[in-house]
Amino acid sequence: HKDGPDLEALEASFASGKVKVFYAVPDFHNPTGISWSLEVRKQVAKLCREYGIGLIEDAPYRSLRFTGTSLSSLPMVSSFCPEQALVLRSYSKLATPGMRIGLVTGPENWIKPLVKVKQASDLHSSLPMQSVLLTLLTHPQFPEHVDNICHLYKQRHDVLATALLEYCGDKAHLRTVDGGMFVWLKIPDNNAMAVAKEALTQGVAVVPSDVFYQNPKLAEAALRLNFSHASEENLTIAAQRLGKVLLNRT
Repeated sequence: HKDGPDLEALEASFASGKVKVFYAVPDFHNPTGISWSLEVRKQVAKLCREYGIGLIEDAPYRSLRFTGTSLSSLPMVSSFCPEQALVLRSYSKLATPGMRIGLVTGPENWIKPLVKVKQASDLHSSLPMQSVLLTLLTHPQFPEHVDNICHLYKQRHDVLATALLEYCGDKAHLRTVDGGMFVWLKIPDNNAMAVAKEALTQGVAVVPSDVFYQNPKLAEAALRLNFSHASEENLTIAAQRLGKVLLNRT
């Protein structure tokens, strides 16, 4: 759904008794780019409470909103069921991709076991990298840095969307997004993996929908496109090449 998960299907899954934890990316979902509406956020939290389901809310893209509803108008889903939710955050999307530092927050009795697992895994995260990150986060120009990223991503998103419309036309359907790093391009070809492989031979790397489904046979034909890294010129070239691939397969 365009504003979040299918609530009826989600409740049916919860009611089956087979689900213990629900993992979700409510803000600029990877791979579809969808951001949940306020009502869906409330309803998902309500279902988690009713059926005793633990919520894992992953929020690496939440700060990358470049248009639409403000963050203050869309509270985190976990804010409606804090007693049974873990929140995952990452700074690799805001600071620098090579700084692989994230954090998790939640009820104390949930965090303590995770601390033990972390200690057994690597003792602790790199202290020098944490110090560098702290310096970045407390720098007076960091908010301006985030604003600049959002502005840049909006420009690239708009360029890609315009180019896809021009070069793919009725061969694909794109729903624009309000933030994040990805768009979901639905294609008429039922073999998204084959399209992705053919696009790669033309110098265009995309991710086929198959890899995002537990059962690839249930995947809708689509491609995940990233607009955060490539220049506007390269995004236009990529859309043109992808359009040719789709045209040649029909």
